[in-house]
Amino acid sequence: MIVVWLIANTIAAAWFSYAVLMNPVLQAVMAKWGGGSVADRTAFALVGALAALHFAVAIAVYLFVSIGAAVVVTSLAAFGWALMSYFLLQRFAGPIDRPLMVHRIPMFYPLAALGGFISSNLAIILFPGWRWVFLPIVLWLLLGFLCSEISIRRHMRSGSGCDRNLAIFMINEAQGRGFRSFKDIFKKNTNRYPFP
Repeated sequence: MIVVWLIANTIAAAWFSYAVLMNPVLQAVMAKWGGGSVADRTAFALVGALAALHFAVAIAVYLFVSIGAAVVVTSLAAFGWALMSYFLLQRFAGPIDRPLMVHRIPMFYPLAALGGFISSNLAIILFPGWRWVFLPIVLWLLLGFLCSEISIRRHMRSGSGCDRNLAIFMINEAQGRGFRSFKDIFKKNTNRYPFP
């Protein structure tokens, strides 16, 4: 059962990392070498490289530490990548930038992040003990602030000449946390930071 859990965590981490990294890597490759077969080969190579990397880390932790540590590490990795896919592909992304998975199944990424949170907490409780149960919450906070900064920088670099305040406003609008009525314009806290 523990080996199945380890393999499932590793596959989930590889899949969510591919979902997060696919668009930036393909955009960089297409800007440099063009689309077509180069983009297809790049996507295939990215899947293989990420799967190999996650399996290598899981096997290394299993061999050099223990299977319990490998389950904890892969659970936290899967949770982290699920969080990043939720933040970058759904929560902080504009409606046009969201992938088809978000439009078809809007609850997929939030439920995957919740499943990763439960899995990582369960792994921590079963193997190292209760005193490390704060790690998934710390990971959620760190990745939330990191992903919000990445989204703000993306908006600022988009070429539309937007500054930091406008980028924060656009992310809040994408989250549904923007202006509700004309009276909100006069409130001081309308341009709050988009996370948490």
